[in-house]
Amino acid sequence: MRTELRCVACFLPLTLIVTGLAACGGSGESTLHHRLGHCHRRSDHRSRRAHLPGDDAQGNPQVLQLLIGADGTLTPAGIAARTGATAVGITPSGTTAYLLSSCIDNLCDGQVAPSSIGSNGAFTQAATPTPTGRHENPVAIVFDSLAANAYMLVNLMGVDTDIGRMQPYAIGAEGVLTSHSSGALPITGTAVAESALGSDLYTLSGGPPEEVPVTAQIQHFVMAAGGLRAMAAMPVAGTPTAMALAVPH
Repeated sequence: MRTELRCVACFLPLTLIVTGLAACGGSGESTLHHRLGHCHRRSDHRSRRAHLPGDDAQGNPQVLQLLIGADGTLTPAGIAARTGATAVGITPSGTTAYLLSSCIDNLCDGQVAPSSIGSNGAFTQAATPTPTGRHENPVAIVFDSLAANAYMLVNLMGVDTDIGRMQPYAIGAEGVLTSHSSGALPITGTAVAESALGSDLYTLSGGPPEEVPVTAQIQHFVMAAGGLRAMAAMPVAGTPTAMALAVPH
């Protein structure tokens, strides 16, 4: 029987928090994405924080924030936002956060909302949220090194299974997202996670449920001025639920 420890403050699996913070070490931006949300460690060493979307003990939505000390010690730092989100992405500068939400209305539309990050870590909505479309659930979002473009992994909800795709956006004033002219790229199977390293972007997706044995896949893309360029894909046996890039500094 599987026993799962849970964080009382945010109701996210404790393993997600610990693994996420370990994966977010070092300088620069690094994220760990998970189906239930992800942890992000800011690149500003003067005020390093982890942001965890989820619910509090009473079931109210929030984005919890923790300060990360020089020795890695975590200290609760209050609530960054009292809003629902399935994941949070933060630009390399650490000044803008994007809150991803699924099924926000009766039509099950998703959305991504840009927020400015104050000196105390609090989120303030900076612009009108960008809808992802009906039955399109955002999974994760990453950015190029200049924060000129964003790449959001979404799932298109189907009757029997979800189909993933990568949606590129140009980032405008106040963090407003505009669909990139290059258009969306299909992802094989159900989108699970994505991570970026420099100009390289990797997506993790699960195979069709009717496939036996189930085979997941990691797809490699290169972020370029003209959009994403698809590279080789690698099959992965089993059903992985998260992906993190470990890079020495």
